[in-house]
Amino acid sequence: MATPIGKGNCSLNLFLRNWRNLCFHFHRFSTSSIESSSPLPFKSITSTIRTKPSKRIPNNSSFFIPIPHQTIPQAKGQDLDFINVSHSHIIHSQWENLQPFSHSLTPFRVKHILLKLKNDAVLSLKFSNWVQNQNPSCHSLETHAILLHTLAKNRNFRAIQTLLKRIIADSGALDLDLPSKLFESLLCSYRLCDSTPLVFDALFKTFAHLNKIRNATNTFCRMKEYGFFPTVESCNAFMSSLIHLQRPEVALLFYCEMRRSCVSINVYTVNMVICAYCKLGELQKGFEVLEKMRDMGLSPNVVSFNALISGYCNKGMVSLALKVKSLMEHNGVQPNVVTFNTIINGFCKERKLHEANKVFNEMKGCNVAANIVTYNTLINGYIQLGTAKWGQGFMRR
Repeated sequence: MATPIGKGNCSLNLFLRNWRNLCFHFHRFSTSSIESSSPLPFKSITSTIRTKPSKRIPNNSSFFIPIPHQTIPQAKGQDLDFINVSHSHIIHSQWENLQPFSHSLTPFRVKHILLKLKNDAVLSLKFSNWVQNQNPSCHSLETHAILLHTLAKNRNFRAIQTLLKRIIADSGALDLDLPSKLFESLLCSYRLCDSTPLVFDALFKTFAHLNKIRNATNTFCRMKEYGFFPTVESCNAFMSSLIHLQRPEVALLFYCEMRRSCVSINVYTVNMVICAYCKLGELQKGFEVLEKMRDMGLSPNVVSFNALISGYCNKGMVSLALKVKSLMEHNGVQPNVVTFNTIINGFCKERKLHEANKVFNEMKGCNVAANIVTYNTLINGYIQLGTAKWGQGFMRR
C-alpha cells in the first residue's frame, strides 16, 4: 500500500512527468486505433526474457503517488436512526421489515449502511441487490465502489466482474469518462474501506475481458502510479485480448512492461508471447522463446508447441512444423487433436493429401480421436484436389 511521499509539489510533479514518459511508449501504441496494422519499431523482445525479473522500479513508497484518504460526513438525527434500524433488519435477515424503508433511501444512507456491512460480503451484496430492485436511483459510483471493495476483500471476483459489467453496460456510450470516474471512486474510498489492491486488478481484468483496450491500458498505467500492480492472471487476460484483436505487437510491448514492473509470469504468459511472434511472422524469435522457457523455470506445454506448429504451417513450412512436433514428443509432451489437425491442414493447403493421410493414420495410432475439424479438413482437401470420391469416403466415416 502506498503512503504519503512527503515531498513538495514541484518534486512530485517532476517525478510524475518522468514516470509518464516511461509509460508513454507502451501507452501510445496500445491506445491507437485497432484498425491500425502498421509494424512497430520495437527491438527484439526475446532479450527481455530472463530468469530473474528486471529492476525498473524499487518497491519503495516514495516512488508512488499517495493514496487519497476521503471521508464522508457522519450520519446524524433521522439519517442515523434510519441507518441503525436498517442495519439491524439486514443482519437479522428481516428483509420484509426493510420494505417500508425503500422509499426513504438516499445515496448517503446507502453508503453508510454498506460501510457498516463492509466486513460481510454476502450481506453487502444482498443489500446492494435489494437497493437495485427497490430504488436503483440511490446507487451511485460511490456506493458501487464501497461494495466492490468489500467483495475484493472477500475475493469474490465473479460478483465483482458481474457488477462492473453491469455498471459499464448501464452507462452505455453516454459517459465516456466512466472508466476514469470509476477508478477515482475506488481510489478515494480505498482507505475508508480498508481495501486490497485486488479491487483495481479486478477492474483492469474486466476491461480486458470486455476487449476495452484503451480503458484497460489507462487503468494499468494509473495503477502503477499509485503502487498497485496487476496479477499475472489479469495481465494474461489483457494479452489474450490484444492477440484476439489482432494486436500482437502491442501484446509484446505489454509483455515488456510486465517484466519491467516485476510481474511474475507463467507458462500461459510465455505461450502468448510465442503466439504473438508467430502472428507477426517472427517464427525464429518464437522458437527462441520456447527454448528459453526451461531457463525461466517453466515447462513448455502442448499449447506452447502448437503455437509454433501453427505458425510454421501458416507460412507453408510444414516440414519445420513436423520437427517441432518431434521436439514436442522428445520433451515428453504428447500431441493432441489440435496438433494433428494443424499439420493435416498444412499439408492439405499444399495439396499433399498423401502426407496428410499419413498424419491422420499416425493420429489414430496415437489413440488421439479425430473430430469434425479433422474430417472436414481432409474432405475439403480432396475436393480441392478434384478427387471427390475420396472425400465421400471420409464423409461416410
